[in-house]
Formats: sequence, structure tokens, C-alpha cells
Amino acid sequence: MVRVEPVWHKVLEAVGDPARTDIIYVLGGVDTGKTTFCGFLREKLGPLAPTAFIDCDPGQSIIGPPATVGGMLANGEIRLCFVGSTSPLGHLLQTVSGIKKHTEWALERGARKLILDSSGFVSGAGATEFQFQAIDLVRPTHIVAFQRGLELESVLANFSASLQIHRLMVSKAIIPRTVAQRQAYRRERFRHYLQNASLQELAMEGLGVHGMVPEELADRSRQLLVALCDSEAFVIVLGIVEAIDPEKGRITLNSPPFDAQQVRSIQFGSQRLDRSGRELP
Repeated sequence: MVRVEPVWHKVLEAVGDPARTDIIYVLGGVDTGKTTFCGFLREKLGPLAPTAFIDCDPGQSIIGPPATVGGMLANGEIRLCFVGSTSPLGHLLQTVSGIKKHTEWALERGARKLILDSSGFVSGAGATEFQFQAIDLVRPTHIVAFQRGLELESVLANFSASLQIHRLMVSKAIIPRTVAQRQAYRRERFRHYLQNASLQELAMEGLGVHGMVPEELADRSRQLLVALCDSEAFVIVLGIVEAIDPEKGRITLNSPPFDAQQVRSIQFGSQRLDRSGRELP
């Protein structure tokens, strides 16, 4: 059962005007209750105005498989952007770009309440800069910051004069998940996504190639997770590279079925997987 804190209703009052567009960026470390709070906002705001949810955590993603940033509209429509790894670290540009793309997409599709569940990547100078850049690009109307002390103030200080900040204490009822539990969650999410996967061959001629492309494409790409993307660089399907034949210009993937006619580019990640969805070093 979800424990709703009284202060959550105060945030809801601040963002609940159905005639106003609000972008709510929910900030906090791992195991701080961000996702539960986002679920509360979605439930309450959904009947008031078109509401979109943007899942910014490529490690513990709930909209799409791991290694993606996902967006969902009120009608259930989903778009994914490929990050390339289960952590923003080393893929900060792809993560920030995905967050921005989803925000623009949701606004273009008529959403008036956007709820962004940020990554738990908040510790250290690199994380502070990452969160600053994400917030600066998205330009939210509200930040909801879950903290145990003052760990987010180095980020929040940059925006204290430009938007409304709601500081919430992390509930003592939260039970932190272990590293092993987080790994198991990712593996199950990958396994579920790949459950109908089979070997698929795709001609690479005429397709764009971007992302974390190995220098020795044929030799270093096996078991890499890649995304086949459409003309807007949204994900059509994810797949695991089985082989690349440069002479024939073809790539073989273990992936769910897809329409090759829609593919415009191949985005390479740095994450390696086996066919069961287990992460490889």
C-alpha cells in the first residue's frame, strides 16, 4: 500500500490548475520514493488535464526496457530514446537528449501536465552538472526534491530564483533495494523484452550509424545492445548484435520482430547482453 505523505497534497495544489501547463521535475537519489510520488501525481492529475509521464532512469526503467528513457501519454502512447547503457554515467549526452526530446514530444502532443521521474544519479560533481543540464534544458515550472539532508542543494541553488522548488524529506518507511535486487530487476526487464526475440538480418546500406560505435565494428560489436531508430531517432526496436558482415553490409541481431522499412539509423550502445538479458562486462 502506498503511503501518501500530507505534503504531497500541497505539491498537488501547486500544480493542479487544469488550465495551466506544468512541467514537474522530480529529483532525488536512489530509494527516495520518487517513482511512488510520480505515480501519485499521475493518478491525481490525469482526470484534470492531459498528463504525460517521462521515465528518465535508464537503470530502473518502468516504461521501456533498461538503457532507455521513456515517455508515455495519457492515451497510452509510448516513445523510447536509447541511452546505450543502464547508467547515465558515460552516456550523459544521450540521456539528457532523450529527456529533452520526450518533453518536446509530450508538449507537441497536447500534454499540459508533464511529470519527469529523474535518474537517481545525484552524487558527485558529474552528477550535479548532469542534473543541472537536464533541468536547464527542460525548463520545468516545478522541481520536487526528495532529500535526506542537504545533498541536492548544489543543484537547487542554480534554480532557486527562477522556478518553484518543493523540498520533501525522504520517508523513513522506504526500504532500500540492494545492488543485487537492482540487477535482478534489470535482467527481468531485459528478459521480458527479448522473450519473443529471434535472429533478424538487416541491410545497413543507406542507414545512419551513431552512438558508441566501436572502432573495429565487425570484431568488437558482438553482444552489444543497439537500437534501430526511426526518422525522429526514436526507438523502433532494441536488439543484441550477433554479427556484422562489412563486405555484405549486413547486421544480424537477436531482437523482437520489426519493420525494416521504418529503420533510418542504428544507434550503438556500450551495454553487452547475452540472449537471456544478463548484463555482460
